[in-house]
Amino acid sequence: MTLSDLGVDRRAQPIDLIQAQLFPVLLFALSCATYDLLGPRDNSIEEVFG
Repeated sequence: MTLSDLGVDRRAQPIDLIQAQLFPVLLFALSCATYDLLGPRDNSIEEVFG
């Protein structure tokens, strides 16, 4: 059994490469924005890791 038998196309299209890099960046930005909106307003976390 080879990869072609599994239906896996080894040729990467440019849009696939862009999506592969864009989605993690967008998810990171969303998580940072959510933490900024819902996180504590004081500096308690910075004091723990500072």
